[in-house]
Parts: sequence; structure tokens; C-alpha cells
Amino acid sequence: MADILFTFEWWDYLSILLILIIGLPHGALDTAVGMSVGIYNSNKSKFIFLSSYLSMSILVVIFWYYYPQIALSLFLLISTFHFGLGDSKWNKKFTYYLSGYFNGGIIIYGLSYCNMSEVNAIYKVLVGVNSDAVWSFLEIGLLIWVISFPLHIYFNWKSFDKNYFVTSSFIIFIIYLLPPLLAFAIYFSLIHSINHIKRVIPALQKKLSKLSIMKLFFIFTIGSWLIGLIILFLLIQTNSITDAALKLTFIGLAALTFPHMILVDIFFRPKTQL
Repeated sequence: MADILFTFEWWDYLSILLILIIGLPHGALDTAVGMSVGIYNSNKSKFIFLSSYLSMSILVVIFWYYYPQIALSLFLLISTFHFGLGDSKWNKKFTYYLSGYFNGGIIIYGLSYCNMSEVNAIYKVLVGVNSDAVWSFLEIGLLIWVISFPLHIYFNWKSFDKNYFVTSSFIIFIIYLLPPLLAFAIYFSLIHSINHIKRVIPALQKKLSKLSIMKLFFIFTIGSWLIGLIILFLLIQTNSITDAALKLTFIGLAALTFPHMILVDIFFRPKTQL
């Protein structure tokens, strides 16, 4: 694969803003999610919860620093499941995870292989070295995804509805026609994040008041933005502004996605059966 440098266009700046301003805040509901499932119910347990969440995020960043290709590969894997599971109705069956992997794979493998040169340029910024190991991982993941396709159809075809076909077609459409960063930003901000908020808030309101939910949401959204600005300032000391923006966005998402997925997909969804 020929190496190219990732050159920012106006839509790439727009994409970064969409991800950070519209997409990122859906994770700010995690404090309310933690409270709603009983992970914390006192100041002491709240401190432990927030400290554990932050510590896990920091560990992800440290791991990424020392093992960037492994970290990116793991991030792509958990994102595949997280995106797919987020759009599926929870159940205990194998087909739930099968559907999650297939649906999430449309995003991860679709973006990677429909725009290989441009996506490889982004991956190289994120790992700081050659990205061969990442693509080797993606090849294995893609093979498993292809194998999962007939199984997904066989086990789930009765549950397919108009909304599933419309959403899937729209995702494939933007992946094929749009630049990869913009396609991801539209999916992450306008589909994944909005779906998450629409599904989670009604469940939270059974345990918490609207005021409590909104208070936690705004506090941690603004806090995340402020921390992001500080990190961006530090990154531009040793990186170009475009490379710094990419690293902030995707390494930052990885750092937040690991604890976010554990909380939402392991604790919240099984308990609320969303």
C-alpha cells in the first residue's frame, strides 16, 4: 500500500468538531448510568467509581504510548462490538453478539477497506510507526465478519424491519460516497450517539430525576471539553495541529470507550435489557 500523508480538508475539521461536540457528550451520561445501576450510591463509592473510570482511561493512553499498534487494533475490535451492540436489542443469546459484530463491522471494516489509503494515513498518525500489524489484525477481523454474514442472516432475518434496512443502507451509502473521517463523524454523532441517548435516558428516568440527569450530563460534558483543550495544547507542542487533533479525537475516544463499554454493555444493558 502506497504511503500518503493525511491532508486536512474543510470537511475533516467539521468532522472533528462533530465528533467532539455532538458525539463525545453521549459518554457524559456514564455517571448517571453508574448511579442508576447501583454501582455507586454514596460520596465514597462515587469517588471510587470516578477514580476507577479515570484510571482506566489513563491506563489506555499509557498502553497506547508503548504499544500503539496493539492498542489501535484492540480499539477497533471493541468499537466493532460496541457500535453493533448499541444498535441491537439486548438478549442473552449468541445471536446478540453475532449481530453486534456484524453490524459494527459494517462501520469499522467498511471505513477501513473502502478508503484504504486515506484511512491508513490516519492510522499511521495514531500509531506513530508503520501500521502493518493493524492491517493484519483487520484482515483477520474482516474474514470473521464475512463468515458471520450468512449466520447473521440465518439467525436474525425474522427480526429485520424497515428501520434496520434504512439505517444499514444509509451507513453503507455514506461510507462509500463520503471521505472516511466525515462518514465516521456522521455515523458516530448522528446515529450512534443519538440512538444511545434516546435509549438510555428513558431507563435513567426510572431511577433519577431529569434535573439530576441533565446536571451530571452538562458537568461531565463541559469537564471533558476542558480536559480535551488542555490535552490539545500539550499535543501541539510536539505535533502539527492536524496530527494533534486526530490523536486527541481517536486516542481520546479509545481512552473513554474502554470504561464506557464495560459500564454500558456489561452492566447497564443486561440490567435494563435495552
